[in-house]
Amino acid sequence: MDYSMYDYLLFSSEVYWRMVFTYSSDFLWLAALVNVILIGTLTAFKNRYASRVLLWTLALCWTWLAWRYYIIEYGSINWFARYIGAFCLLLTPVFIALAIRAKSQFDAIELALLSSTIVYIVLVRPLLLKTLGYGLQPSGVGLLPVPTILTSIGLLLSIRFSYRWLAVTILSGILLTEVITLFMIQDSMWQEGPVILAALLMIAYSGKYRSLNYQR
Repeated sequence: MDYSMYDYLLFSSEVYWRMVFTYSSDFLWLAALVNVILIGTLTAFKNRYASRVLLWTLALCWTWLAWRYYIIEYGSINWFARYIGAFCLLLTPVFIALAIRAKSQFDAIELALLSSTIVYIVLVRPLLLKTLGYGLQPSGVGLLPVPTILTSIGLLLSIRFSYRWLAVTILSGILLTEVITLFMIQDSMWQEGPVILAALLMIAYSGKYRSLNYQR
C-alpha cells in the first residue's frame, strides 16, 4: 500500500479553518494591539526605550502563541501541536534576555531591515490577504504563527548577538511546519513563508550591520 504525506494529516482543511476562524475572531483585539505597538515603536525608534518595548512585546507574543494557540487551540485537533507549543516557549527567554541586556540606542538595530519587516507585516500583508479573499483584518502578529515568525526573524536578523543564527534556525524550523501544513490543506498562502524569509535574508546580507552592544 502506498502512502503520501497527506495520509499523516490528522484533520481536514475545514476543521483547521474553523479552529483558526473561531480563535482569531475571539482575539482579534490582540492582533490589532500588537500592530499598533509595532508601528508605534518604529515611528518612535529614536526613543531609548523603543527597542526594549519591541523585544518585550515579542516575548509576550511567543508566550501567548505557544500557550493559547498551539497548546490549547491547535492542540485540540492536532496532538503534535502541543509539542510545538512547548518548543515555542523556548523563544520567550531569548527575547527577554535581549530586552534586558541590550542598551537601548537608536543605532543598535538595522532599521532598513526592521522597517521592511514591519511595513510588510502591518501594512502589506493585510492587503495581500484581502486580495486573496480572506477579508481585511489586522496581520496576526502574536495571534498566528506565520506573521509572528516572520516578524521575529526580521528583528533577529537586524541585530547582532551571540547565538543569533541558532534562534533564526529554530524559528525557520517552526515556519517549515506551518508551511507544510498550509501546503497540505491547499492554502495558497503556504508560499508566503519561504518567499518572505528569502527576502529578509537578502535584505540582511545586502546591507551593512550595525553592532548591538550589550551590558556586561
